[in-house]
Amino acid sequence: MNIHIRIAFTAAYVLMAFVQQFMDAHAPLGPQMAIMLASVLPCGILVDDGYSLFTARPGRLIRTPRI
Repeated sequence: MNIHIRIAFTAAYVLMAFVQQFMDAHAPLGPQMAIMLASVLPCGILVDDGYSLFTARPGRLIRTPRI
């Protein structure tokens, strides 16, 4: 199995375990999911962008010849 698929499945399992703690079984599912998506997605984007920006600069420094 491809490593990216494994990571995606692992992330999905973790998200399912995390999300269910904040869901109300007696309330409509749609609005709850919309609120969770509206809060989790921007946080994920910020974290992923932060990682990529944090690692991009050292990567450029490593590849730049110093002679």
